[in-house]
Amino acid sequence: GVQVRQFGLVGGGRHSMRDSSERTKRVLPKDTLLPFTLIGTALAFCAALYLREADQVIRTAGYSESARVELFARLFEQQLRSLADDVRALATGDGLLAYLETGGRADLERGIERAAFFSRQHPEYDQIRFLDELGGEVFRVNQGGQIVPHDRLQDKADRPYFQTAAAMTAGQIFLSAFDLNLEGGRVEQPHKPV
Repeated sequence: GVQVRQFGLVGGGRHSMRDSSERTKRVLPKDTLLPFTLIGTALAFCAALYLREADQVIRTAGYSESARVELFARLFEQQLRSLADDVRALATGDGLLAYLETGGRADLERGIERAAFFSRQHPEYDQIRFLDELGGEVFRVNQGGQIVPHDRLQDKADRPYFQTAAAMTAGQIFLSAFDLNLEGGRVEQPHKPV
């Protein structure tokens, strides 16, 4: 009797094993389909959430980068305006303008003194040069108002900044690319980007 009860608990009779396995075959796909469906739904939800968040991050980064570029453009424009004002102030000084009209040495000296004064007031400028139409330095004032002696002036005709500027019309301003400063045909040491 004990064995029959145990056998009955397991499924009862010899057909019960086959019935049980058939029942298992029929029931297992329904039972396992639900977890896979839930996992698939969760993965699809996570993928959609990720794509939405990634799109928002990309859009936000684009807005931030656009704002940053606009800010840099405004700052650069302000700096260029300041530089252009400085160049105009030097170019329109009465001594330099009179020198261009008369070629007189006294007028040139007044232009040089104005450039030296300007250099002392604006230490951010390394050099102030006045070049003639052939690229020769008429005068050069180094940082701090140091006037370079006439015998140490240089020919800059082969420099790209002179060649570009020489082809421009009056009133235009040329901003060159960064370069290393050349003095006496050699790169200045220590390196000085200009």
